[in-house]
Formats: sequence, C-alpha cells, structure tokens
Amino acid sequence: MSVLAETDPVEIPGMGGEPSLAGSSLLLLAFTQIGNLANLGFQVFMGWSLPPRDFTLFMAMNSVFLLVMQPADALRSAFSHTTTLGLRASRPGALRGMARVWWGRLSLTGVAVILVSTLARRPLLGWIGHDDPRLLLATAVAVGGVLWQPLYVGMLQGRQAFGWMMAAQQGMAVARLVVGVALVRLVTGPVAASPMLAAAA
Repeated sequence: MSVLAETDPVEIPGMGGEPSLAGSSLLLLAFTQIGNLANLGFQVFMGWSLPPRDFTLFMAMNSVFLLVMQPADALRSAFSHTTTLGLRASRPGALRGMARVWWGRLSLTGVAVILVSTLARRPLLGWIGHDDPRLLLATAVAVGGVLWQPLYVGMLQGRQAFGWMMAAQQGMAVARLVVGVALVRLVTGPVAASPMLAAAA
C-alpha cells in the first residue's frame, strides 16, 4: 500500500513532531462537520423524496450500517495503533503484510454477507416486511463494500495523514449524498421511490 511505502518515522504531535495539535484538531473538526452536513442533507432529501413507508424502510436499512460500522470502529483504532508502532519501529514491510492479510479477511467477510443475504433473502424480506429483493441485496452489497473502511482509515490515522484520512472517511458521506440525489432524480417509475436507492447510496 502506498501509505506504507516510506520508512521515515511517524511524527507525533506534542512529542517533537512537526504537525500542530491545534491545526490537526481544526482539520478533523472541519471535515467531520462536512460529513455531518452531508449525512443530514442525505436523510432530509430522502425524507422529502420517498413515501413514508419507503422512508421507514430506508431508515431501517440505514440502521444496518450503524450495527456494522460502529463495532468496526474498534478495528480502526487497532489498525491506527499498530500502524503508529510499526512506523516508529521502521517496519513498513510488516504493516504491508498486515494490510494484505486484513484486506483479504474483510473482503471474504463482505462476500459472505452478500452470499448469506442472497441465499436467505426470503426469510429476511419477511422479517423486514418488504417484498423487493433489490432492497436487501443493495444493502448487503453496500455493507459488504464498506467493511474494509476501518483498515485504510485506521492506517492513515496511524500515519497521521489526517487530511487523507478525513477525505476518505467523510468523502463517502458526500458521495452518498451526490449518488442518492442523482439516483432519485434520474431514475423514473416506481423504482425511483424505492428505498433500494437509499440503500444503494
């Protein structure tokens, strides 16, 4: 991975490094607020665009992301800590190995999520009270596709590449807003009002 290609030791704010603690804090605050506004705009737009029943299903599918990504945040912290230790010890090769192993593990987990959702779609659709399998499959693909986010965000955080870290993390919120608006505006017919579009975004 390119973020591990250099062997220079990581700089730690408050421990003799160049990055400013105040500057880094302001950068994180600014990017976080951009992401918060994008998430708010996305939910408000979907609330305006979807019928009440579909919006309720959209919020349920949105909760699935929280169930997956909040526990995954512990992985991000672990990857960040390990990356910092590896760079301090000038062992980028070990970090590249860790990245390859965990990329494979998280990718396999994502594939498993998609397969299980596909094979068990009938009981799952009955459980959520919806009859369109595209809603479930779109959610499964989206969840499976973001499982690797804690890996690259955590490693960027451990290297203290805060600009890249926040661009990658909060950029997904902005992309979700743009894609969601585009799908609702461009797709015509009954599918345009489907919560599948929200899940796919």
